[in-house]
Amino acid sequence: MPDKGNIQLDTLQHQDHSQETASRYGGGSQLPEQERLDTNIQDDPVEYPGLIRVILITLGVALCSFCVGLDNTILATAIPKITSEFNSLEDMSWYVSAYLLVTSAFILSFGKIYTYYSVKWTYLVSLGLFELGSLICATTPSSAGLIVGRAISGMGSAGIFPGSVIILSNIAPLHQRPLLTAFIGIMSGIATVTGPILGGVFTDRLSWRWCFYINLPIGGVTAVVVFFFLKTTKVKKNVPTSHKIKGLDWIGTVVFIPAIVSLLLALQWGGARYNWQNVRIIMLFIIAGVLGIVWLLIQCWKQEEATIPPRLMQRRSIVGTCVYTIPFVGCVIVFGYYLPIWFQSVKGVSASQSGIMNLPTVVGTIVVGLLSSVIIMKVGYMVPFLVLGSVLLAVGAGLCSTFQRSSGSAEWIGYQAMIGMGSGLGYQLPLLVVQADVPAADVPVATAVVIFMQNLAGSIFSAIAQTVFQNQLAKSVQILVPSVNPKSILDGGTVGLSDRFPSDVLPSILQAYNTAVTHTFYAGVAAASLSVFGAFIVRWNVSVKKKVPPEPLLPEGSPSGAERDNKNST
Repeated sequence: MPDKGNIQLDTLQHQDHSQETASRYGGGSQLPEQERLDTNIQDDPVEYPGLIRVILITLGVALCSFCVGLDNTILATAIPKITSEFNSLEDMSWYVSAYLLVTSAFILSFGKIYTYYSVKWTYLVSLGLFELGSLICATTPSSAGLIVGRAISGMGSAGIFPGSVIILSNIAPLHQRPLLTAFIGIMSGIATVTGPILGGVFTDRLSWRWCFYINLPIGGVTAVVVFFFLKTTKVKKNVPTSHKIKGLDWIGTVVFIPAIVSLLLALQWGGARYNWQNVRIIMLFIIAGVLGIVWLLIQCWKQEEATIPPRLMQRRSIVGTCVYTIPFVGCVIVFGYYLPIWFQSVKGVSASQSGIMNLPTVVGTIVVGLLSSVIIMKVGYMVPFLVLGSVLLAVGAGLCSTFQRSSGSAEWIGYQAMIGMGSGLGYQLPLLVVQADVPAADVPVATAVVIFMQNLAGSIFSAIAQTVFQNQLAKSVQILVPSVNPKSILDGGTVGLSDRFPSDVLPSILQAYNTAVTHTFYAGVAAASLSVFGAFIVRWNVSVKKKVPPEPLLPEGSPSGAERDNKNST
């Protein structure tokens, strides 16, 4: 039988959402068509499945989350071997950016697709895309094929993340969902920790291609479980097709993708393939800027149908967490991918060894993240932890930038641990900040905005880091080993340096790599330092223990949205 208490709670939440939305526009009679349609398509209370089915579905979704978590970190130790096989060091950032870029571009759109179409079939299609991309990556004979496969996997990942949360809401009442969500979070955390290690083991003992083959059987299990045990959700028949199309903000997405691609190409090619003054680089920046402005105008025009409704950007919690998240996550991305390069090139260790040597960062992130969550549950306030996270991350990044060829284990373990502690404090906390501060009806979109910024930061900073690394490596080689062509080093990858260069020039080559990596760390230091300004934008009284009065969307005395519409129409 359905949980009557839960049905009543769902009904009350539905009423609260309608009242909140109506008051936002000045009254229920003035409710815009978009909001009336959104209210109408809320899922009806359903009879939840039995315990066995709940366990099976949760395990299936958790396995898929494990695969997605692996895809975020498993390449950290495999990229050096991939670049060596394909002679594609210049493409290195695209192995990361292609995945994160497509995920960033479509994750908000998938949130709306789940609103209008079957949760079960949308999730299965997303999983199918993720599996197809993994298969392409595992079998590709070229660097370009790997990039294409990563992009397709990113598209699938964009649908998997929101789908997992929605599936949990369909199989369990509200008071049981935290337990299920925590289990999926643990699986994702395990994947994050084991990703670099598995990547190193696969690369050394089998092939880097197994970093992608592993997704196929695990994803297959998830597909079977979801197909046979998850009921198909009812699709509302009274939502016009034209509204569905407008609600997905395809116009904004079509403009946004080339804007970001242009920006990344400019960052990747500038100073490496072309001079910064080259007309190609200038035009790419211009295209990115113009399309970016057009995208912002589209968001203002679309309002509630926009990818990011403009009214959310009037909130300090949203603005502050965005300003915080982009540089903070950017710093984490820089160290996540360039610490293994330092271990493998400067220290000369294998891919699996570099994964093990990277454990202080990932373990510190998980342990401190869990401990800080417990403390925050006691004290409530979160902004002090945001500030402390930025400080620890910046200090740890600064210490890592002092690495030398002679740096011992005490240094790289201790400095990494500090980076991990900072990451554990600040990486996920912005999600809690916006959920504690915005009205309940806006929590899904506000959460998606933070996740979007996390993915966008990964795309931007991986390109910035590669530009700094390549430019500094070429410069250092020209100074230290003028007899060696810098292009031969860039094309040859970062592993096996002792086998490729004679003993008389090898120390200088290793020093050039050390200089290039530590200069790349400077970008992480700057990013972590900038993130603290975002923490100070967030209201300090935001707490998980008490709901503070939300800040007004408009100054006192200003007309409501409906009143403004009436004035404009007259």
